[in-house]
Amino acid sequence: MARSGVTNMGAVVKSLAAAKRKAYANAERINRKVASDVLQGVVEGTPEDTSVTVGDWQVGINTVPTGLVNTPDPGGAAALRNGNAAILTAKLGGTVNIVNNQPHIDGLNAGNAVTKPAGFVERAVDAAKAGAK
Repeated sequence: MARSGVTNMGAVVKSLAAAKRKAYANAERINRKVASDVLQGVVEGTPEDTSVTVGDWQVGINTVPTGLVNTPDPGGAAALRNGNAAILTAKLGGTVNIVNNQPHIDGLNAGNAVTKPAGFVERAVDAAKAGAK
């Protein structure tokens, strides 16, 4: 009578553990890419006058940034650099908070600026979700 079964359980377990590590790493990479894409989108979409509002985009990992940066940041280079540095520390299952604490940011997103259209925050999120692959 023939026997059936798995005689190499150690290799099977190692293979499953490796697949799990790979899946977690891939999910973490996608999570970070989406967050980085959202940050890029909101920075690029923010109307610039004095560039203080552009520079006020802040990223907190498992915390919500409070306070104002209040430093001119033409093009948002510092906001992107600092935000992306924080995003790189995000772990799977954590929360990435991207905020702008300027009191007029809601009005700008609602269309109170002549230089950029309304809804730039929503467009940034939608574009990042569509590009998440």
